[in-house]
Amino acid sequence: MKTALQIFAIAAVIFISGCATSYHSTGFTGGYSETQLAPDVFRIHFAGNGYTSGERAQDFAMLRAADLALQHGFKYFAIIDESSSTAVSSFTTPGSATTTGSAYVSGGYGNYYGSYSDQTTYTPPQTYYVFKPRAGLLIRCFTDKPEAIYTFDAVFLQQSLKQKYHITTPAAGPAGVVNLTSPDNPSSTNATRLPVIQEFSDSTNSEAVPSGTNNETASDLAPVKALAEKGDATFQLILGMKYEEGDGVPKDMAEAARWYRMAAEQGDADAQSSLGVCYYKGEGVVKDASEAAKWWRKAAEKGYAAAQCNLGLCYAKGEGVPQDYAEALKWYRKAAEQGDSNSQCKLGIAFEDGKGVPQDYIESYKWYNLAAAGSETNASLFRSSLAEKMTPEQIAEAQRLSREFKPRKESGSDNSTSLENSTASGTGFFITDDGYLISNNHVVKNATKVRLLTSTGLIDAKVVQVDEANDLALLKAEGRFAPLPIVASRAVKLGGVVATVGFPNIGLQGFAPKLAKGEIASLSGASDDARYFQISVPVQPGNSGGALVDERGNVVGIVSAKLSAKAALAESGALPENVNYAVKSSFLLSFLESVPDVSAKLKEPNTQDEKFEDAVKSAQSAAVLVLVY
Repeated sequence: MKTALQIFAIAAVIFISGCATSYHSTGFTGGYSETQLAPDVFRIHFAGNGYTSGERAQDFAMLRAADLALQHGFKYFAIIDESSSTAVSSFTTPGSATTTGSAYVSGGYGNYYGSYSDQTTYTPPQTYYVFKPRAGLLIRCFTDKPEAIYTFDAVFLQQSLKQKYHITTPAAGPAGVVNLTSPDNPSSTNATRLPVIQEFSDSTNSEAVPSGTNNETASDLAPVKALAEKGDATFQLILGMKYEEGDGVPKDMAEAARWYRMAAEQGDADAQSSLGVCYYKGEGVVKDASEAAKWWRKAAEKGYAAAQCNLGLCYAKGEGVPQDYAEALKWYRKAAEQGDSNSQCKLGIAFEDGKGVPQDYIESYKWYNLAAAGSETNASLFRSSLAEKMTPEQIAEAQRLSREFKPRKESGSDNSTSLENSTASGTGFFITDDGYLISNNHVVKNATKVRLLTSTGLIDAKVVQVDEANDLALLKAEGRFAPLPIVASRAVKLGGVVATVGFPNIGLQGFAPKLAKGEIASLSGASDDARYFQISVPVQPGNSGGALVDERGNVVGIVSAKLSAKAALAESGALPENVNYAVKSSFLLSFLESVPDVSAKLKEPNTQDEKFEDAVKSAQSAAVLVLVY
């Protein structure tokens, strides 16, 4: 149990703090939070307190966007979507009656004489309103400045806003903690859009009040909805967020929960955590703590810190699961080790009170210290109270442990194979309707796991066989797919029109398939290598493994390599232009003969002429993004 001093301190934070929200990650008084939706896409939210202006909230959301861009190696960012609102809360003080009196007493030897008088003053209840601004951004980051859209220079914006608000870097941590975290280097590795359910909840009533203009309409969301309906988990998550926030569509928690569920069932940890919150609060679904715990467990097992903290809270309170303090502490510790300040504070409380663990003031002080360095305002108050019970030597030891702490990202069962955590990528294409596909050996070489991004979401694939000499790899995925036919390459003519559909530079160009068209520039590759065609098709990193198709939609090659610009410059003094190479399909057919079960299922080649658009459509249906881990 917390002492009266600690309970009073919580109230003091609510009622006597008179400063605008500073630039820091989300805490008791507000701050920023973000969700990474793709390697180059971030959702940012900044919440201010009652002393924060709307301009300050918007500026700090922009500053966080600039910081995130630079932290992830980008130089520019564009705003895809933005929103602003004001949360209004109120609290009413209780009426009170104060009585003052005076007494006069005199006498001695057992005989006393006196008089008494008093006066009562009554103070009626008072209602106070607090207006708290909110700002939200959806941004996409770029390494190079694109020409077609307006972007912000992250370095310039960061310097400008930090100068405006007198923000210095790095920020100083609390006493005894040296740069454990700062606004530019948050300790949590799982930034979350939804707040962790707080043990100390705000009992005031709040409602969102529109502020400013949001010009986004339902028609603007049509591309997002189209991709979500095709099964893209990232866009299902985004659409759920739109319905939850009433951004561009009417606020509808039932629709939000529906889209969250679709993404959650595909394994998206953010969506699983969000769906858990819906069930816990009964928003859009029937309130069900056991369902909340189920979805939080799925996200928690992927290493998602916010879900781990919430699952720990379920075990601590016995909500949706049997009450089990040891299990609660297990999940709190997992999140705390990743830098989650809420969980760190809860561990501090457990070690101070000896609840579920042996009482240990040094461990308690350490976790309070770390939580205070993050975004948990209450932790510094608890730490100060605990220090009164400790010796100077104990405090010094706790501070030493705090300084040595390094947050580490947990590798959950699927967390290491989320889309944004892939180490390399390429293209593949299906050659049978039961899931056999082809890519380059150099794409999947040394992979511990391979996943495919298809129209129905991320699925696993395994490498069946490789041909290192010809840079070919045969993979297998479960499901039904649209294959491409393969023809022998001996009939291909110089100057023949060819095309490929692939996924180049996904970090910059996105995850949609890209078409590239050209001609057969030579019937042999570099140094007259007979295994390759030289093609004028403009390909980039990420196109490797893509099908090279003719005008009938038949596979005549596999995109594999490009001429080294460095080597060409050293040899000729000029940079090459569209000098790329594809492995001939005849070598692919020979490779597949070694796998009779596959070669027997190959689709018959197309012998009739067809529209080029139809050939491209077939290539697009067969193409998949190959992600390597």
